[in-house]
Amino acid sequence: MLVTLDYIPVHQDLFSKTETERYTFLAAEASQEDVGSWVEIPRNPLLLSPAKSKVVYLAGGGVVKANEEADVILHIPNNADPGYHAGSISLNPQLASRGSGTGVTTIAVTRFVFVFRVSGEARRQGEITA
Repeated sequence: MLVTLDYIPVHQDLFSKTETERYTFLAAEASQEDVGSWVEIPRNPLLLSPAKSKVVYLAGGGVVKANEEADVILHIPNNADPGYHAGSISLNPQLASRGSGTGVTTIAVTRFVFVFRVSGEARRQGEITA
């Protein structure tokens, strides 16, 4: 299976905090600066093979069967807004060939969301108009 990775912006409500959600970042320090041009994905697309798999144990106790690792590099410019930034990597799987028979294939796809902080004082200003 081939998997293409692409950057997509996150929804701005990612920075909103509800009563049941706890984030490790401050929404008041969130930047709306587009980080799409900062993202580099050196190996793209990835070829996933069922012959290459390993089991990964997550910190929360979950278990994931992984077939490949993807590298994502952030090139953060010197003049980036201080504060928290977020982005997402979408995964687009495509079966390399169509087989015949009665087999069933199930593919589950999730987006990889990343949040990072650029050091410095995160000052935000705006104007409210009626």
